[in-house]
Parts: sequence; C-alpha cells; structure tokens
Amino acid sequence: MQGKKRRLTWNRDATAINPPAQSVLYSTQAGADQPDAYTRASVAPDEPCVIVGREPVSGRSDWLRVLFDQHPPLMLPVTVWTELGWQVGKEVLPTQWDTAVQAARQAEIRHWAFLYLQRMARTRSQLLRYLIRRGAPAAVAEAVVCDLAARGYVDDAAYARALAEQLASRVSRRELAWRLRQRGVERSVTDAVLAETRTDEREAAAAQAVAERYWQRHSRVPVAQRVQRLAAYLQRRGFDWSDIRVAVQAVSHRGTEAMPEDTFLDND
Repeated sequence: MQGKKRRLTWNRDATAINPPAQSVLYSTQAGADQPDAYTRASVAPDEPCVIVGREPVSGRSDWLRVLFDQHPPLMLPVTVWTELGWQVGKEVLPTQWDTAVQAARQAEIRHWAFLYLQRMARTRSQLLRYLIRRGAPAAVAEAVVCDLAARGYVDDAAYARALAEQLASRVSRRELAWRLRQRGVERSVTDAVLAETRTDEREAAAAQAVAERYWQRHSRVPVAQRVQRLAAYLQRRGFDWSDIRVAVQAVSHRGTEAMPEDTFLDND
C-alpha cells in the first residue's frame, strides 16, 4: 500500500505569515462585503466626498469600512487609512479615492498570496499564476510577488534545494531539472542548485535506488528480460549510461541471481 505523498514545505517564518482568515473585498457572505458592493464602491466619485464614519470589518481586524456622505462605503486596510491621513470629516478627492482603491486591491491580493503560501512552499512563477487565476491584474500580481520575494517569503533557490533533497533518491539530475522548469524556476537558479546538490556520487546513488525499487516490483519477470527493461527504464528517467550500467549490474548480481553476459543492453 502506497503512502501519502509528502508536501514540499519551506517556511521562512511561519509566525510572520498570519493573515486574517476572511477575505474582505471578495467575500461570499451577504451584505456590503459582496463583490457587487465593492465594485460600486471602487468607482471613483465625480465630485469630492466627505468621510462621515468608519466601522470595523467582521473577521478582519486590520481592515475598516469607510463611510461617505454621497457614496457607497469603501473597505480599506488600516495601514492605508493611516498612510493617506484620512479621518472622519475629511474631504476625499477623486484622485485620492483611486489611490486608496488601488492600495486596497493590492492588500487583498497580498492576502490571497499569504493564504496560498501557507499551504506549502511555492515558486515565484507558481504564485504569480495563482494570483492571476484568482483575478488579480498581472501588473499588480507581479508587484506583490516581487515584494514577497524581496522579503524572503518566496525563494526559488530554497524551493529548488528542498525539492532536490526530497527527491534525492527518486529522480535523476535531468528529471529534477525538468521538474523545476515546470514549476517556473529560472535556468540559472536550477543550474546553481543542481551543481550544489547533485554530485556525481549522489546521481549514482539515485540510479541505484531507482533500480532497486524497479527490480523488486518486477521480481516475477525473468532476469534477462528484467535487465533489458530496467536499463531502458533508467535511460528514460534521464540517468547517464555509466550510472545505468553500474546500477543494473549491482541489482542483478545479488543473491543467487546473476546477469548473463549477453543480456545487458549496451549503448554502443
């Protein structure tokens, strides 16, 4: 019975990623937090409007619902409220409104990113694709990803090292490079991590481990046929021929089983 797949985890600082559990701008709950309400509020007024009050947002202690005299409420992070210098009684110009809305949208997209990163480690490319799928504008999503990478919350090199360690005895150097490319890791990062983590000795050990698992799973196949299939299998998995030869010879010579001299598939 196969065990559950292990998730790749890498967390720079688990205590630093602690976003509130409820989304504000795109809440599915009824009331003013619904998307339609936010869309109406995000449209800048034609004339200046006056702040007449502020309310807490349920489930989000770091957000406020700002009330205006002639416009729907607008949800803002407390930090944005403070940075803009807003207060009850202040007149808000249309340009200031647009600035507040953009800051609020970026804060919410950052919230999506934090929740996504809490599940498991991700690459910059994976995070960017996720945010865009969620509906974030590409430019805003890119800015959020760059900021989180600068702060160390997204680290492609650390991700690549963790994946290399997790798959140390399961894949070849070529397959690991392919997997990293599929996850959007840049080639320069991949090459540096492989040079650091996949020495010739580790590559040979990985070929041996993969060969042993294959040999055991196909124990009912005649030795001569198993040798041929194993060599082809390791080649498809990206191992070099020198490592394939050593691994196949090692597993096929154990115990009473011996590899006939004319059964090994040569690469000449």
